[in-house]
Amino acid sequence: MKKQLTHAYALFLLTGTLMMVFLLIRIVFYLYNHSFFGMVSLPEAVNIMLCGFRMDLSSIIYVNALFILLYSLPFPFRYHNTYRKMLFILFIITNGIAVFINVADIFYYPFNTKHLTVEVFSLLSDFARLMPEFLTGYWYAVVLFSVLLFCMGLLYRWADAKNNPPAVFHYLKQTLIFLVIAALSFCGARGSMGRKPLLPIAASKAVGFTKAPLATNAVFTLMFSVNKPPLKELSYFHPDSLATIFPLEKKYERKTERLNVVMIILESFSAEFCGFLNSFPGYTPFMDSLARHSIVYPNMYADGERSIKGLSAVLAGLPNLMEEEIITSQYQTNCLPGIGYFLKQMGYHTSFFHGGINGTMNFDVFTRAAGFDHYFGKNEYGNDRDYDGAWGITDEEFFLFAARQINSFPEPFCTAIFSLSSHHPFFIPEKHRNRFPEGPEPIHKSIRYADYALRQFFNAAASAPWFSHTLFVITADHSFPTQSPANSFYASIAGQHRIPLLLFQQGIPPATDSVMVQQHDLLPSVLDYLGYPHQIKAFGNSIFSASGKRYAYFAIHSTCYVFDNRFLLVFQPETNTSCLYRYPEDPALKEDVSRQFPGIRQEMERYIKAVLQTHNSVIIHNRLCP
Repeated sequence: MKKQLTHAYALFLLTGTLMMVFLLIRIVFYLYNHSFFGMVSLPEAVNIMLCGFRMDLSSIIYVNALFILLYSLPFPFRYHNTYRKMLFILFIITNGIAVFINVADIFYYPFNTKHLTVEVFSLLSDFARLMPEFLTGYWYAVVLFSVLLFCMGLLYRWADAKNNPPAVFHYLKQTLIFLVIAALSFCGARGSMGRKPLLPIAASKAVGFTKAPLATNAVFTLMFSVNKPPLKELSYFHPDSLATIFPLEKKYERKTERLNVVMIILESFSAEFCGFLNSFPGYTPFMDSLARHSIVYPNMYADGERSIKGLSAVLAGLPNLMEEEIITSQYQTNCLPGIGYFLKQMGYHTSFFHGGINGTMNFDVFTRAAGFDHYFGKNEYGNDRDYDGAWGITDEEFFLFAARQINSFPEPFCTAIFSLSSHHPFFIPEKHRNRFPEGPEPIHKSIRYADYALRQFFNAAASAPWFSHTLFVITADHSFPTQSPANSFYASIAGQHRIPLLLFQQGIPPATDSVMVQQHDLLPSVLDYLGYPHQIKAFGNSIFSASGKRYAYFAIHSTCYVFDNRFLLVFQPETNTSCLYRYPEDPALKEDVSRQFPGIRQEMERYIKAVLQTHNSVIIHNRLCP
């Protein structure tokens, strides 16, 4: 019987080899991203390894399902040299792709603070263009991948050498062995002997959501996001009571002059980088000076971790409660009334500027859906001399181009401008290479440059006749969590989403408003400020109108976070469970204080449930348009 099991033994060795490779990648992932997780205690490490073992095994079996089938077929031709060579090629290709995904995820994580999911496929064209930059900027990732791939090839040869053909091939025994391997593979892929298969959310239950990314892997999260089911209709509340908890319809009574609007969205501008929002120096001297003449909102938070989610929140008021962007989801044909849509009803000229390559991140598609009729990108700029070689036209030149174009627009107008130079690879034009000092993080120098470009835009716009009667809204698309946060607050999940918000209009008194604000509040706020006369449907609330208790909220990997200035609630819709934390004193979210503050936990959970039920119903049934 022993000689009938050589292929099973070889499969066991190959599985063990892949498990060791995945474990090594997990260790490198933690070492590279340790600032996001802090110290890991011994009990936590044990739980991470145990949970990670199940998720790695499940990933490996899914990836190698075809290989396992072909390797264990109960027929003697599996020992033929040609067949074995084919299996070797299949093993290297499939597992090479899996290892590539996990290695790339190590260096992707700091940008989005989550593992890769299916949304990454919406960026394939950008990735292909940026691949040369990635290969040079992250050469150590290429080295790591190459070494792992080479070692897998050697270890495959070693393990496969144990697979010697038996002297007599017993079909019955081989069939039984095949069935046992199939059964074990099925259980391993499910990650459980129970009724429900292993899901990414199990990591949060096993090790806590703050350490959950250490227990799972990118292959696992990617697989489970590919066939993401549609949104579910929720029934936490009766429809009549739902509207009282989270009213969607808004109408404002403000009567104002018909101002122009310029919305400036700065790439990766964390609040941590802005001196006017902190007690320590930042990297934004112009914004610091502008803040002294503006209304400043220090409690402003991003809805998502990616540019397209930030853009959809700022321009269309959409909160971040879906795994993928709405523009690439099955709901992409929904009516998405953005600021442009509403202001065109008031006679506004609408335009959107982004110096990136036309089509990047579907900005052109989304902004047209949100009501912006005129798109200005790299093609419209028309001069590749100012192309940064990666994303598009450098900020200074493109901001000045935008200022010149705006001068030709009929009034009133609504224009949105999205910067790009503070996106990796943080390109600085040659003429400015020595103008801006380096900072502790590579992004800091590009933040200084983007701030300088913003200054040039304001200098150019200040002499234009439209400047004096224009509302400027300046914010960011998302934050950029740093490897070494400036303080414990910026290490918290709330701090990692904090971004700047300035409202500037010539002559308005400067002020600081500590109201809790998110990007999706900007749509109703701008419409309120401009005196939009009709009723709207909006997830957000105007910052100029009283709306009761305010919370910020977003979702990451199906886990919902809702917080105010004192408490943060973590809600798991799948299990209908929640935990409450005093995150300013407990940024690592280690102590659940639900029992000490049951009323607060209940109130916040009630709120986020109302938000989720409203959101899903509105998106499923396409009910955003008036």
